[in-house]
Amino acid sequence: MLGRCQRRWLMKILLSAYACEPEKGSEPEVGLRTMLAAASEHEVWVLTRSNNIDALEGFLSDRSGSDRVHLVGIEAARVALWLKSKHVLPVQVYYHLWQRAAERRARLLDAQVAFDIVHHITFASYWARTGVAVLDVPMVWGPVGGAVRTPRGFGRLLGLRGSVAEFFRSVVRALAWRWNNQMRFRSVGTLVLAQNPDTAARLSTIGDVRVVTNATAVELPQTDSHGPRSRDVVCAGRLIPWKAGVLAIRTMQAVQDPTAVLVFYGDGPEAKRIERLAKELAVRVRLEGNVDREELLDAVGRAPVLLHTALHEEAGLVVAEALSLGTPVVCLDHGGPGELVRAWPSVPSVAVAPESIDGAVKGLADGVQYFLAEEIAGDLAKPRPAFDKQILAAYRDVLG
Repeated sequence: MLGRCQRRWLMKILLSAYACEPEKGSEPEVGLRTMLAAASEHEVWVLTRSNNIDALEGFLSDRSGSDRVHLVGIEAARVALWLKSKHVLPVQVYYHLWQRAAERRARLLDAQVAFDIVHHITFASYWARTGVAVLDVPMVWGPVGGAVRTPRGFGRLLGLRGSVAEFFRSVVRALAWRWNNQMRFRSVGTLVLAQNPDTAARLSTIGDVRVVTNATAVELPQTDSHGPRSRDVVCAGRLIPWKAGVLAIRTMQAVQDPTAVLVFYGDGPEAKRIERLAKELAVRVRLEGNVDREELLDAVGRAPVLLHTALHEEAGLVVAEALSLGTPVVCLDHGGPGELVRAWPSVPSVAVAPESIDGAVKGLADGVQYFLAEEIAGDLAKPRPAFDKQILAAYRDVLG
């Protein structure tokens, strides 16, 4: 067995990345970028879902450093996988079972390899099970999220269905944290990477905590080839209550620009509610539904502004994508989006403190109005957040 830290400049890292796949965006992109960051300097074993392996092997086939990546595909029990494929078993339940399988495989691998560091990256919820935490190895946990709550006084934007879902969300997460909190039993060092200050405060007793938003893992070509800016104020994401599409409608009602159109990309149960409110308030709205990633990025790249009204966003990958494309963002200064616009100073954006609904509407509308009038694009030549450097620094720091 190789001794731990025998060669400090080439560490052996076990990466737990349930979601890890190229060209998918969101959590799979975060897993992928973390894997590449780790493999840029170290040898990494990647625990991921079996159906990610083919795509990852193709992606790595012509990349330098791929010989330092060892892909380990695992799944939960066959019956659980079958039930998930039939949409009978919720994803979070399957994920919990997958983490149990990851725990077993991690023990076997550590006995063979003797890892220097273990890193859990996806899914990034602090309250969910973390299988690899059982290893007696220094650990980097995250970036994790899950502690951002709807701002006080904004609950009425959720509607009845959303309010009920919000209540059960809080209860389930509290119970899951008590049940799955393996971190409190660890006897070796843990470095916690939190996606936002809310989660950092929630996890301050676990170990060393720093804020690193996983949305900075987004890497898009920096190009000005999107052509002239459209008049579409873009909202992108699932149409569900806490994404607060109704707040976007109220914001556009206060925008004094008859040429602007609020365009939603995504689908969900809030679509009819959004359409009804838009008709009632005489707001020009277009619902595009779900589109492929290339079309969405093109729309975001040509938009004068991305309007992001989510009430408890942990990071906000679409915010990072907009900023990567030089598109200004107008959002609530709450949770992850506010952290992102501060991390991307090269792209002018507006983050509005959620002190009241009326105050938020005015602040968001003023921001949208400004970018519609000025058609400002970000300076893509300036430095961007370096997610890979933050991850590599975390590896060094967790070993002291």
